[in-house]
Amino acid sequence: DTISDLQIVHALQQIGFTHIHIAEFGVDILRTLGNRISVYADERPVISSYCPAVVRLIQLRYPALLRTINLMRTPAQITALFARLEIEDQGDDPADTGVFYITPCAAKYAQIKTPLSATSGLIQGGLNLDSVYNLMQSYIAKNKKESRAATSDKIAFPQISAPAFLWSLTKGESASMPGRTLAVDEVHNVIEFLELVEEDKQQNLDFLELRACATGCTGGILNPRNRFLASERIKHMAQTLPLDIDTATKARITKVSDRMIHNLKVERIEAKHSLKLDQDMGLALQKMEKAKRILEVLPGIDCGLCGSPSCAALAEDIARSMASIRQCTVLKLNDPKGLNTLARIWGELIPVEKTPKQEA
Repeated sequence: DTISDLQIVHALQQIGFTHIHIAEFGVDILRTLGNRISVYADERPVISSYCPAVVRLIQLRYPALLRTINLMRTPAQITALFARLEIEDQGDDPADTGVFYITPCAAKYAQIKTPLSATSGLIQGGLNLDSVYNLMQSYIAKNKKESRAATSDKIAFPQISAPAFLWSLTKGESASMPGRTLAVDEVHNVIEFLELVEEDKQQNLDFLELRACATGCTGGILNPRNRFLASERIKHMAQTLPLDIDTATKARITKVSDRMIHNLKVERIEAKHSLKLDQDMGLALQKMEKAKRILEVLPGIDCGLCGSPSCAALAEDIARSMASIRQCTVLKLNDPKGLNTLARIWGELIPVEKTPKQEA
């Protein structure tokens, strides 16, 4: 709380970002386009596609429920699409435009790296929130005077409404949905509830907001702050935000609306009974063996804190170089030094923590 929101925006600009949007701004874009937070699904209750860990869990364990997943793009994807179109209208070459998503969620980070995913072509890369947080902290510490001078006269906080800003927290999405809705967080609770849905015991519900992490996205493993304090700050900030975006921002959205409206729906999600580790059969067998060995090291409790729906899924992601064993919260808490040793065994590069003196 000692650092203002405008100082954060200023620091992001100074470390290299030219345009800054809040991911959940996509909710306001949908409202402006006239879509009442629309859902695209064949059956009820509609299950939110916001959490990629939950979507993947359904792909692997509950394929019969895939017809209930909402095929509307996530707010972050919609925001990325808007940012690209707006930059293109300014005369910049889209090929030279890089859209990066700063996230505390390991599952979203992995989704961005997955070819042919819903984010392909929209978001070029994911950045760990904890890494960006450290960069901003370093900049603010070294440039205190300049940072304190960041005011609303010089810097504009990205436009977003209060309801959209709360979207990432538990109950944030379901609160905006019509009909009977329910929010469930933490992967073990999600699994328990999906069992009920699969048995057709929850047909009276219209919409399900399911999150793998406690408290929603603030529970992501890449969040450098305590998730409860982070949630409280988001709620506190939301009280200072308007209930709707301003007219000028709506005009910007309307300007690109024709090109956005036909790109809001993603392809139907297919079941993945077993992930294809590699196109080459020989390499696939090698990666399968590697995943098996990695799984023996993982705790096997399927807590979901790493962003994967199970330890087996994380092991396969590591074998495919789509994730790191350092994402395992249990191993990190029990033996952080040993975790780096394991990472080296699996061929991962260990980042060197730089002190402010070394960075200078």
